[in-house]
Amino acid sequence: MPESSSSGGGGLLQQIAGDLLPTGGTSLPGVGSGIRSVLPSATQCDVVVTARNSAGTSYNIGNFKAEGNAVDGWYQVNGKFRVPPDAVSINIEMKALNGKTWFDDLRIQPFNSVMKTFVYHPQTLRLMATLDENNYATMYVYDQQEQLVATKKETESGIFTVQEARNGTSKISRP
Repeated sequence: MPESSSSGGGGLLQQIAGDLLPTGGTSLPGVGSGIRSVLPSATQCDVVVTARNSAGTSYNIGNFKAEGNAVDGWYQVNGKFRVPPDAVSINIEMKALNGKTWFDDLRIQPFNSVMKTFVYHPQTLRLMATLDENNYATMYVYDQQEQLVATKKETESGIFTVQEARNGTSKISRP
């Protein structure tokens, strides 16, 4: 990252903002947060974002809950927050209000940006899924010969097979 000439407590965050925003600037105009969590119901978790200034004062800049329908047992928690110009740090707290909750696919990015992420198998490094700008997955299914046999798409309405193919050779010998 280039040197920052920002003064005050928020130098690093402001430097990041200047590097990420096309117009530069000294404050981050908006950051979007997308988080997926497994919940028995959509009201049992909170995601709280706080900022801390150089004087050590912390204050809430976002409080988000699960929204929408469950897709294969997963709910999305989405929110927008602004990093204040005097912030030296931010803290993201993911709270299970009752019972056990899993959080996955934490995304923090500039508000007006697009992010696509990739999931690879840990041993074979084969592409297993891509996650689009809305954090919905396209999943790839392989057979024993490591050939792609199906593509599935996660949507707000559920998971659907969008492509399926099988390859094989005939065991019948022809004259």
